Amino acid sequence: TWNGALLVPDGPGQNSQYPSFCNSGQKIVFSRFDLGSRNVWSVQSDGTALARITTHAATLNGDERPAMSDSGLLLVFESNANPLGTNPDGNREVFTCHSDGSNLTQITNTTAGSAYACSITSDGSKIAFHFFGANLLGGNPDLGTELYVCNFDGSGMVQISFTGTGGANGIICGDGSTVIWSDAGFGMNTVWKTNPNGTGTTPLVTLQNAYTLPKHCTNQQGTVAVFRSDADPFGTNIDMNNEIFVVDTTTGTYWQVTQTVDSGPLGNANMRPFLARGGGLIVFMTQSDLTGNNPDYQSELFTILLAGVNLRQITQSSQAIPVNADWQNVSVDFAGAAVAVVTAHDFTGGPAGQARLWRLTPPPVVPFRRGDANDDHLFDIADPVTILSALFGGGTLTCDQAGDANDDGALDIADAVFALSALFVAGSPLPPPPHPNCGPDPTPGGTLGCNAFLSCP
Repeated sequence: TWNGALLVPDGPGQNSQYPSFCNSGQKIVFSRFDLGSRNVWSVQSDGTALARITTHAATLNGDERPAMSDSGLLLVFESNANPLGTNPDGNREVFTCHSDGSNLTQITNTTAGSAYACSITSDGSKIAFHFFGANLLGGNPDLGTELYVCNFDGSGMVQISFTGTGGANGIICGDGSTVIWSDAGFGMNTVWKTNPNGTGTTPLVTLQNAYTLPKHCTNQQGTVAVFRSDADPFGTNIDMNNEIFVVDTTTGTYWQVTQTVDSGPLGNANMRPFLARGGGLIVFMTQSDLTGNNPDYQSELFTILLAGVNLRQITQSSQAIPVNADWQNVSVDFAGAAVAVVTAHDFTGGPAGQARLWRLTPPPVVPFRRGDANDDHLFDIADPVTILSALFGGGTLTCDQAGDANDDGALDIADAVFALSALFVAGSPLPPPPHPNCGPDPTPGGTLGCNAFLSCP
């Protein structure tokens, strides 16, 4: 599991929500209720420099779902506040500002409907946002949820999606070249790509209940996107679970990434996938028991690579204090090296409390020597004996990866047999790397870990 560090120690009358990394991963912006009002705040990823950015008076909900440019200097958010005197009806509108709260600009100005889920390019030149209940540019007469793009100052606004009452979900990619979005209705949905000027709309894949999230659904260049669907296009989802799929937006080729066997009593499988903008790692939350480490079917966070390998459960909670964060309360940094999450679960082992903002990071990599199960700097008969003791005699290993002598991602009787063959059967292969020297696991993945390996420096 990943390590959790508390970033914002909210107390009574305080509440943090909707975190969003700027792409460098050094800063997180979020919405925080404090002293009777909800404003945009920022904090460094190490928990320092907590700062309030907007200073709007108390309003219902207030400033929410902020997104920040890669530099950490430009910000977009939604709000029903009236800081400029141009939103007297308290409608939920799109605003932009600088990271110190200056240059505040109201982008939309309506008397009905609502804005939500903004995204911003890495250089801050363009923003995308959703709006429902209003016909902003004349292309939404049914007042459904549609996706719009404009320049940071609000100029050049175009409507990207024209879906009807079903609505749309999507974002503008980091380099600003493409908007990735999907229909949001029930039934057969399409994942699309569109140029940010509204031209070149191209269908990528159409599947039953295919949805992208309005957050972290594509990489920096918009060349791959993640979505969920309960369809069975390849014969690998015959139970019709919600599974995660990836589509190459340059070719339209798509593939299934997860394959759920045990979706639990609620059947809530793989509902919310997020793609790190660096493009390699998918983070998702599900109540399914995908790795055997979630037998109580709690909402946990998992990671998997785009190719569908290296599945890992990165949180471990319980019925008393589940992670259970919705998509709005999860963010992934550019490289996939950290996750920000708002949850009542306490990652330091304390009791459950109010929802607070945490930063999750992978545990440090521990170098080890494969096959040296007893960590004595040798590969000898004592190692298969140690493996057998751990499996059948109540013994324990400080490094399960070292006991995985055949490197199949599992610790079982086959490892003891492999080690015995390597030691005593001529011509048998030796354990794969790292062996005989110490090193990190060159084939990470699965559920095995390594807490300590003292004979490696």
